[in-house]
Amino acid sequence: MGVKEYREEGERDARTVDVPLNGRIALKPTATEERPQLASGEAVFEVHDLRGTTPAPFPAVAETAPSAYLRSSRRLKAWGVLQGPTSARMKLLFDYGLLTLATAIAAVWFVEPHVTSLDAFLIAFFPPSVTFALAIKGAYHDNLRAVALDKIGHVVTGCSISAFAVLGLHQVLVNSSAAGPRVLSAWALATALLVFTTGLTAIAQRRVRASGRGTSTLILGAGQVGTQVWRRLNSHPEYGLRPIGFLDIERPGEEHTVPGMSFLGTFLDLEKVVLSHQIEHAILAFSTMRDRDTVQLIKRCEALGVSVSVIPRFFEVVNGRARFEFLGGIPLVRTQPVVSSGWRYYLKHFLDRLIAAFLVLAAAPLFVALAIAVKLSSPGPVLFSQRRIGRDGREFDLLKFRSMGVAPPDDWPSFRPAAVIAPGGVEGVDRRTRVGRLLRRTSLDELAQLLNVLRGDMSLVGPRPERPEFVLLFREQMPRYQDRLRVKAGMTGWAQVHGLRGQTSVTDRLEWDNHYIENWSLALDLKILMLTVLAVLKPQED
Repeated sequence: MGVKEYREEGERDARTVDVPLNGRIALKPTATEERPQLASGEAVFEVHDLRGTTPAPFPAVAETAPSAYLRSSRRLKAWGVLQGPTSARMKLLFDYGLLTLATAIAAVWFVEPHVTSLDAFLIAFFPPSVTFALAIKGAYHDNLRAVALDKIGHVVTGCSISAFAVLGLHQVLVNSSAAGPRVLSAWALATALLVFTTGLTAIAQRRVRASGRGTSTLILGAGQVGTQVWRRLNSHPEYGLRPIGFLDIERPGEEHTVPGMSFLGTFLDLEKVVLSHQIEHAILAFSTMRDRDTVQLIKRCEALGVSVSVIPRFFEVVNGRARFEFLGGIPLVRTQPVVSSGWRYYLKHFLDRLIAAFLVLAAAPLFVALAIAVKLSSPGPVLFSQRRIGRDGREFDLLKFRSMGVAPPDDWPSFRPAAVIAPGGVEGVDRRTRVGRLLRRTSLDELAQLLNVLRGDMSLVGPRPERPEFVLLFREQMPRYQDRLRVKAGMTGWAQVHGLRGQTSVTDRLEWDNHYIENWSLALDLKILMLTVLAVLKPQED
């Protein structure tokens, strides 16, 4: 119970009432008195904290939790079918319908007189088993990022596991291969249909989110982490969270403000801000508030129907392999250290060289054509070599097809990027040749780095290598910059497929690179390679 003082407009005496944590309030304005109104038509009372803090309006709700009327208007959004619990339920029902259709088509296509009723039962088992497998894989969760590749991977895995399960069960119970063609046909048709619809839905969801119609989100805490969340959500609207503004104990100082940042008030203004801005989600970033008050803040959000995400403290050491455990009622997060060695990394490096060798042989005619084009474009060598820093701080010569004309060193102006901005692209005087412009737009100049992969200096996927002087500079500016040197540098990386190429924020690159290292898997490498192909189709200057 929390004690609040409610003073109605025009009254001399205040009434002090107990406000339960579930947000149920029994105050009703009389019909004769005039009250200030919110846009929703709810009367407003003043809320006074008994400790003497600033008053804030709170809606009068008769015997009803605020969440009831807050959620009602949100469900009417036309784009809600692509986001939220409603989207997940509709997707599940739609997938089940497609699976049933695919199974029925397979049953009609293969009509055999010796097929038993058990065969029909096993084939009918396919749709629910696939749906269950997809649910286990999280295909119906409302994830932050609607990545088509992830969702398609879930579909292929779920359909394949279910098909093998049906065939295995049939073989055990009947010891016959009669249902095999039907199940395989149902698997092929269901996989094709679900891959198409899932990819289409993910693309549509991503575009809707990117259009700025995401979930209205309030950031609780306006410090360094809060502003980082603000920048990330603004630069990546595809997460589906539209940042509205901040609340904190007090207005942040100039060092923690970013352009466009909107400070909406203190935590005492929570109810007013949620109602006036129709907040649907809140992200709890770090604040100087006491832990007990922070818990109450979360409960106030939940009572208003606002879902809450909490950024854990020491989040820099929490990766995707961290495990939640419970010591009685106390949750524990067991961190998993990153070990960039072992058989998995040996396999990665073996596959790197194997794939690089295959690509060099397959693309040999292209290499010859590029070499001739570069040689004819301007005097100078075909390949451009530059010292870079790789794993554990070791230096190596990075190779590229030359895209600029050669100039005497005295004519090269010294280049120094802006604060915490990575070098890249055109630095200083633009000496790109006509062929060089094409090479950079299509990233064909990077193909020469396959030779670096063959030599063992680089991997196909990893953090992009940087020059020694910039590594020294960024080490001083960012404590975790050294962490990105735990693995081999890569031709492409997690940061690059998220648009961080050329002269972009080193802080953002560092965050994405360390996330890749701490959550690395061969599946993630495959995903990055596929995303790289898509990124190359959208030419950018590097």
